[in-house]
Amino acid sequence: MATRRTLERAGYVVLEGSCGADALRLARQRPALMVLDVHMPDLMGPQVAHKLKLDPETRSIPILQLSASFTDESDRAFGLQSGADAYLTEPVEPELLIATIQALLRARSAERVAERALQTRDEFLSITSHDIRGLLHALRLTLDVQLLRAQDRNFERDAMVRAIRRSVADVQQMTRLVEDLLDRTQFEAGKLILHLRETDLVELVRGCVQRSRGEAAPGESTPELDADGPVVGMFDPVRIDQVVSNLLTNAMKYGAGKPTRISVRREGESAVITVRDQGPGLQPGEREHVFLRFERGVRTDRAGYGLGLWIVRELVRLHGGEVTVESAPGDGATFRVTLPLRPK
Repeated sequence: MATRRTLERAGYVVLEGSCGADALRLARQRPALMVLDVHMPDLMGPQVAHKLKLDPETRSIPILQLSASFTDESDRAFGLQSGADAYLTEPVEPELLIATIQALLRARSAERVAERALQTRDEFLSITSHDIRGLLHALRLTLDVQLLRAQDRNFERDAMVRAIRRSVADVQQMTRLVEDLLDRTQFEAGKLILHLRETDLVELVRGCVQRSRGEAAPGESTPELDADGPVVGMFDPVRIDQVVSNLLTNAMKYGAGKPTRISVRREGESAVITVRDQGPGLQPGEREHVFLRFERGVRTDRAGYGLGLWIVRELVRLHGGEVTVESAPGDGATFRVTLPLRPK
């Protein structure tokens, strides 16, 4: 068959059937694409296409119909309405045949990407909704108990302080989650705007370090700052604070209880912020994916949603900079943020 030879010369693996029943059987093998002759001995091509599109297991397979006898515009319209994704009349030039097939495969590939994105989004929203609901429930119970204790003249002050601190930590976790979700939405809509002003990065990072020490859980890594002097440039202090806080949170989470070191230096016309932990490091292949959405490193007991480092990358890019990571298993991880001192 000329069509088969054309496809095989183009590098495609072809499975061939002689009738509509064969086409329905071969479709169960989930081929990347099906080419159907309109005129077959048992079933017409449009009938086969219609059956394939009605079946949930085969409806996503792209279908190209070919015909040497049904060549009118009405025939083409009927074929497309029956479920074909493209319709060509024979004789067809090999270049047009291959180009049509490639276009159908590209379209299906884009559909798969969109389907995975929707599935990931739905799974992520389900997880985060569940976590927020759990945090809110725990917060409500804690506050109810503390309200009862406060009404008792003999309440234990230290116990109440500990409970309130747990509640504050729950609120902070929910706040970070909601802010990450909002930032993700703004990034995707292209609506996040920087508000640049002259900022000393050393002072900004020092504030982040002090805050992170206060929020560190028992046994968690604590940050240590290394800076020689002021590093002043035009930055959005709120967003750079977010970058540093996310990197410190990540380093403290995976730091195996050992100190996290953060340095701020000026290198030429750029500022460089380096955050190094002494944890287990990244496994082979993780380094390429660590800045992607919904990606996480090695497992820990703490919740994470895979947005923190993605947000870091996007905020640094908005500033005209870049962020990189160096790591090896067992040797910790070093994140390096380079920012221009002045916008270009």
